[in-house]
Amino acid sequence: MSENNIDVMCLCETWFISDEFYGVPEGYQILRKDRQKRGGGVAILVKDNLKVKEVSLADLDFKQPTSLEALCITLQSGFHQQMYLCSVYRTKNPKNDLCNLDSLMTFLSTKNRRILLLVT
Repeated sequence: MSENNIDVMCLCETWFISDEFYGVPEGYQILRKDRQKRGGGVAILVKDNLKVKEVSLADLDFKQPTSLEALCITLQSGFHQQMYLCSVYRTKNPKNDLCNLDSLMTFLSTKNRRILLLVT
């Protein structure tokens, strides 16, 4: 990652287990949303020199069932305006996903920041 000067990398299907530590490249931090069951999960790797904070999505009332796994952060570099970056993974059962993606976008758009949404 360092060789290619990558600032941010979004990952899906991480298969991380919540109470285990996984190595992170030097100079980077990782934010994770692990699936409670086997498989899945999303993560975002960010260079240490960037200001980053996880955005709580606890207040979003996603329609069930849903297959969305989402991790959103605010990201700021230097004096540039903060932006939202969301890594979203859709699994095999896409029922209600479009409605829930709309809810996520509506929630983020009320904050008056740029939004980068990566859906896989």
